[in-house]
Amino acid sequence: MEKRKAMAMGDSSRSPEAGSEATTGLHAYERMLSTRLLYKDATLHALMVRMVLSSLITPSATGDLDLVALNKVLGSEGGRTGGLEYLLTWHLSSEAGVKIAADVSHQLDARAAPDVKPAGEGGMTDMASTPRTPASRLLRLLSRGLFDPSRFANLQFHARGASGNIYRAKYVPPSRSSETKSSLPVNTTQAQVMIKAIELAGPESDRSMLQDVYGELAILERFRGHPGICQLIDYGITGESYWIVMRRYRCSLAEWRLRQTQGPSNPASAVLYLSILQQVVESLKLLVNNSVVHFVL
Repeated sequence: MEKRKAMAMGDSSRSPEAGSEATTGLHAYERMLSTRLLYKDATLHALMVRMVLSSLITPSATGDLDLVALNKVLGSEGGRTGGLEYLLTWHLSSEAGVKIAADVSHQLDARAAPDVKPAGEGGMTDMASTPRTPASRLLRLLSRGLFDPSRFANLQFHARGASGNIYRAKYVPPSRSSETKSSLPVNTTQAQVMIKAIELAGPESDRSMLQDVYGELAILERFRGHPGICQLIDYGITGESYWIVMRRYRCSLAEWRLRQTQGPSNPASAVLYLSILQQVVESLKLLVNNSVVHFVL
């Protein structure tokens, strides 16, 4: 488990001392929380969390993040969104924060209308059992208690992406005890998935990865079920990185093309190639019409 986390963070040489310091710091933070009357009232604590989430999200139809506005409210120095991301994640990973995050997540998800997609290969749904509201999506990226990485085993490095490492893995159905952390059905058989691991910003970072990850997930959720878009399986925060779990496909279009023995000069092959090209163009048209920019096909 610890080895898998280190791989996902892209830093297998992280020292045990660093982890011990983080644990000591979390315990000190929890002791501080225990002295604050605000956190002794679960209802008030949940309300404050929901207010912070609402402050981070713009009122637009897409529900984008507005980190600049919240930085002004909190008086962050130099507009450092990385420090804000670190602070919220720290708070919602404390014992009190995890419990409140679970309650707030349940409340937010209950507001979303059920929209279950048919199961794909391996019996996995293409998304969570219910669509997430912007606030619920954000909360899932801030609380480690809402995501169970143990459901994904046998991580193997696949490639280095623009924003993080990519791993192949197997999905393992959760036990009944961890069902509340899973957005996939308990009776799902093992299936292959791809995991993008994006390292969190540190407390002194000038750049926040939260906004980029949130935006990517918002796009993937918007196009769930579309045959021309890679399908999102699950996501969350674990250790020191965000995990985006995607459906694993048999091969890329480029790999498929290299396997073909007939070129487009063959009439039968030409029909197939043109059909595939049409599907690619239709998918690109969908992205363009929704103001989505994609650099890698």
